[in-house]
Amino acid sequence: MKTLFVFDRPLYPLRGGAESRALDHIDYLESRNIRYDLFLIDRYYNYNRWDELGIEFILNRKVDNVFLHQVLNNSSFDTIYHKMVSKFYAYINQEAGVGSLIHSLPCMRRKFKKVINNNKYDFIFFNHVYVSHALVSDIVVPCKIYIDTHDIYSNLVQEVLNLQKLDLRINYSGSRKILNRTKVRNFDYGLSLAQEFKALRQFDKVITISNEELEILKQDEKLSGKSFLIPKISSVNKMLIPNNSDTEDIDIESQNPQNRKFKLLFFGSQYDPNIHGITQFYYNVIPKLNSQVEIIIAGGVSLKFANKNHPQLKVLGFVDDIFKLYASVDAVIIPIFYGSGVSIKAVEALSYGKPVISTPKGVRGLSLEHDRDVLIAKDIDDFPSLIEKLRLSPNLCQSLSKYALKYIETEHSKASVYSTMDSIFLS
Repeated sequence: MKTLFVFDRPLYPLRGGAESRALDHIDYLESRNIRYDLFLIDRYYNYNRWDELGIEFILNRKVDNVFLHQVLNNSSFDTIYHKMVSKFYAYINQEAGVGSLIHSLPCMRRKFKKVINNNKYDFIFFNHVYVSHALVSDIVVPCKIYIDTHDIYSNLVQEVLNLQKLDLRINYSGSRKILNRTKVRNFDYGLSLAQEFKALRQFDKVITISNEELEILKQDEKLSGKSFLIPKISSVNKMLIPNNSDTEDIDIESQNPQNRKFKLLFFGSQYDPNIHGITQFYYNVIPKLNSQVEIIIAGGVSLKFANKNHPQLKVLGFVDDIFKLYASVDAVIIPIFYGSGVSIKAVEALSYGKPVISTPKGVRGLSLEHDRDVLIAKDIDDFPSLIEKLRLSPNLCQSLSKYALKYIETEHSKASVYSTMDSIFLS
């Protein structure tokens, strides 16, 4: 059995949840000895370019062939096409929906068609509806086609635009700070969602990441019978996570937490809801924290904080060793107020057995209980007290860690998710 795996951004270094999920699925293909080629798209709109390290990383996998298409450079026709269509949408002040011509880059489509005509596949595994629809629209694909939506794209765009409409007024040192936003484009949500459902009907199987989005897809009669849930896989080796069972009956409150650093991590991509959430946290929460608390920001979102100078803030940028990153912190914060699908950063943090303090939106799509599995901050003002509560209670940290790992083992273990994937891809 052989498949073509299609992805529209660099897989390395990890910049966000989409890359992590895609690598999970590549791991699955390799575990089942399914041969695969990769059709990778370089610089699709605002995504970074594949660099030498990224290409070396993917070539060290069990991949047969890599077809890398560079979308944006100084002279390609796709660049000219993209600029022209982008200017048109800017002129009419309209955000492009799923069916927009802005996604249908001619050279990209031509190269994809050449690849599938010159190679034989049992199925093609697509990611993201906007680029996948552009690739398969109006062509004959000689095999089954499956798609992982990652998110309902129209919902995601609407969330981001709602966020951009906010006049972000935030308190800092007793003064009002205003973050000005550019003019927000118009977006026909209903039309985009209808186009998205129509696009998804082209695929033989449609995969989603959350039960909530699965239910939305099943409202469409033609999608109901071919939509499936594949949860985020915990890719952490539980054998590498310290086992606290030996100290379960020991009162560790006797350990004095007052005099040691308490490190909190925010790890995310350069995505509007991430930027909004950690910016709110920076101005509204850090000034209220105990001086022993240190905030560590990692991932693409770090680029927005590179020039921030605060004694309790450490900005790491992109990191290569995710295990080492999580091992170095006491807990994870997720101050997210907008977004759709499942918060992959929450699943990842729980997989490492880290206590999580999050807004409800930050753990969306997950069946978690406040004070048992995670600590829930209803709004930004709840974070300081919850952080202090956690900092002063090693027993609470240990309990949250234990239940986090139990939740992951039940809902997101590799064995259970792989079993679901077998029923989809091998049946």
